[in-house]
Amino acid sequence: MNKLLVLLFLLINTSLLSQNNEGEIEDAQIIIQKNSKIILNNVDKNIEKIQLESNPFKKKSIEFNDFEYKIINSDKKIDKFLRNEGITFYDKRNTTINLMGGNYNSFLANINPSMIDFKKLTLNSDLFFNHNGKGLKFKDLSKKTIVDSNINFNYSLNSKNSISSNFNFTALRSGYYGLTIPDNFDLSRKNILISNNTFSYDVNWERSSKNYESELNFIGKNFNDKLYNEGNILFKGNFVVFNEKSIFSFNPYFNYYKLSAKINNSFNNLDLGLIKLPIQYDYMSNNFSISLNGKYIIYSRNWKNKDTGSGIYPSLKFKYHTDNLSISVLATRDINNEIYSEEINNLPYIYDPFLFSEFNFIKEKYRIKSKINYHLSDNLTIGISYQTQKADGNLDYILYTGNYFPVDIGYPIFLYSVTRDYELERIDILSVSVNSTYNNISASLDFTYNIYEENEIFMPIYIVEFLSTFNYEKLNISLGMDMELKTYGLNLSNEIFEMNPFVDVYIHSSYKLSDNLSIRLDMNNILNRYNERYFMYPELGYNLLTGIRWIFWNEKKW
Repeated sequence: MNKLLVLLFLLINTSLLSQNNEGEIEDAQIIIQKNSKIILNNVDKNIEKIQLESNPFKKKSIEFNDFEYKIINSDKKIDKFLRNEGITFYDKRNTTINLMGGNYNSFLANINPSMIDFKKLTLNSDLFFNHNGKGLKFKDLSKKTIVDSNINFNYSLNSKNSISSNFNFTALRSGYYGLTIPDNFDLSRKNILISNNTFSYDVNWERSSKNYESELNFIGKNFNDKLYNEGNILFKGNFVVFNEKSIFSFNPYFNYYKLSAKINNSFNNLDLGLIKLPIQYDYMSNNFSISLNGKYIIYSRNWKNKDTGSGIYPSLKFKYHTDNLSISVLATRDINNEIYSEEINNLPYIYDPFLFSEFNFIKEKYRIKSKINYHLSDNLTIGISYQTQKADGNLDYILYTGNYFPVDIGYPIFLYSVTRDYELERIDILSVSVNSTYNNISASLDFTYNIYEENEIFMPIYIVEFLSTFNYEKLNISLGMDMELKTYGLNLSNEIFEMNPFVDVYIHSSYKLSDNLSIRLDMNNILNRYNERYFMYPELGYNLLTGIRWIFWNEKKW
């Protein structure tokens, strides 16, 4: 029976492969969150997704995670597979260069040289450049440029202590091209452009011994665009004592966030402070583990008036596993806050100079997550997860109706904003995943069903992600499909309507000419669909990219 299921699943994959060899492709632009890819990430309604994204903006996740010091644009669909290969910092001395070009005047470059690699010291870098010289709508106005650069440093002080640091700079240049305009409108007006920069950095210290480990992290992030300047500082600690079956840990957390803007010659500032003092105990046996966590949280908000609060927030996690089965359950409460840069990353077409009042703390009344993974065979795994969350203070996307525009356009333009909902709101998420391997073929299918109490703008109800990879000697072919169904948008009359389905079928392939040189051919949006994650902001149509991947200094000593 198990073999039959495997063969059936692979047969479906093969069928899709044969059907998709005809078509065209689309350039992709990055990730999202409150948008069509369900991406539910910081806005509060977010959904965790497998990284199969294709646009340049990040997705939202239902979980409230610490703010990412890595740049929000780290997943570029145009080269998702390339980036997902990751950078090897400590093992190899390789330098990899990827160069690709295609229609829409597309150009992609990625280089990750190993600069220093000694016994105790490593210094590595990663440079990424993605440019579309024109877009699907209004050509020059919808072009996009993304720059993402990283430098990583790691030094082993001795056998027990090490320090590391990472520096990142990201820049995005694009346009507000969601216009409804007559033919004689001057599209060359350069000040209708999106322009933002992110600089992030971190310093980490780690110490380990036989029964004790400790870690200190300092993380900083600075973001600016044409409206706002944002600063975020985070201190985290991790102090762990353990034996064969028990772990006792203390994880202090301090986050300071500041948002500022100069509007009409007047400065506005928002300050948020969050302190968490969690104590956790873990017990592990051969087949199960249990975690008990209690944290004392202090929070403060300062904008016009100062507001403070505190409380104790518990959590419980249980996991049971055998050779073929894994079951986990998590129940928790927490407090977190959104930040402006993450909202911009989720929906880059937000333009509102008066958002200070909307950014506050999200008070999570409860969050329950459960997941089951079952290995039907060595080649087939099925996973089912369910999570439910109730919180107040969620952010919702709305149409911007103010009079402060990037430029005196004179024509209707779709710009967006956020508004806070202080009523308790529940979100339920059901996910099913299937992963299969057979000889040289691997495949995965992920389905997510998001249940909201009311229709949410740019937040899909159904998400389907499929990926199948074939490897044979020097040839690698990946076929994928991303679908977002039942997504709602807003028209200029502020009326909610159901948008067209988002369907992106793509093929990424490479062929090794030698150990160090490969040629690549990527086809995105093969069906050439008019795909919108945000209403009036279509992504690229059929997009073909071709180029080379060159590896040198491969395992050679300096």
